[in-house]
Amino acid sequence: MATTVEKQVRTILGDILCAREPMKIRKKDDLEHIGMDSLNCIELIVKLEDVFHIQVPDAQLSLSYVRSIQAICNLVEQCLDNKEMAI
Repeated sequence: MATTVEKQVRTILGDILCAREPMKIRKKDDLEHIGMDSLNCIELIVKLEDVFHIQVPDAQLSLSYVRSIQAICNLVEQCLDNKEMAI
């Protein structure tokens, strides 16, 4: 079952990549094969920061950190955990 983070990530990806059925993308699928590129990557990260109220570290502003839905969810959850620890 998809987590709340995963559902939101899929919705955002659907908008950015114009994917018709983002819920059908497998968690470990390489998103480059469905249109993810460096420009989409930055757009995605900006949207993730807005939606989840997080700050993605500069060192993680690259395609390698958003290669799959699983990787994106891991990145968001890591940033959320870091945010919680800072409070």
